[in-house]
Amino acid sequence: MSRREYKVRCVHNRVEHWDVNNENMHGDFFEQHTGNINITMDMFRDAHAVDPHAKLFLNEYGILENTYTMVSKLEIEVGICI
Repeated sequence: MSRREYKVRCVHNRVEHWDVNNENMHGDFFEQHTGNINITMDMFRDAHAVDPHAKLFLNEYGILENTYTMVSKLEIEVGICI
């Protein structure tokens, strides 16, 4: 079980909202340290798979202007509403 899956399972059915990634777009910390350029999308997929009823958020300044592509991919291709 991954750390992400473990953390989401700990709060499964206990939270209505999940701030999956907070202020990540100002840098690429997770991408650089994991070597996975899709780590943020993977975080959302994992959280949604474990708790599909929780509302998922990407908390980021300028989110509407800067991350349309990633948000659109998650919403359209994966069926996760952000």
